[in-house]
Amino acid sequence: MIRLEVIDEDIIRVTATPAGHFSKEKSLMIIPEAKKRTEFSVEEQEYAITISTNRIKGTVNTVNGEVNFTDLSGKTLLQENHGEGKTFSPITVEGTKGYQIR
Repeated sequence: MIRLEVIDEDIIRVTATPAGHFSKEKSLMIIPEAKKRTEFSVEEQEYAITISTNRIKGTVNTVNGEVNFTDLSGKTLLQENHGEGKTFSPITVEGTKGYQIR
């Protein structure tokens, strides 16, 4: 499962999990308090879902889970390697179970 969450016009947070649900534990990520609601839209294509703010777009390939970000003109800002997707390996750190993502 992959989740895209709009934080503000320039930040879309990505979370992923191999489980059928996301953890309910509080994230260690510091999220600034929203001063106003950020407007965004969601568009579903045949093999992708795109979330867009007034500044950036984040797209998830629904076949392989690849995520990429572009500006509004389509210029790539950040992109995962094509065809590699994500792999999750179970790990334990200081007695806490989690996953290493590649």
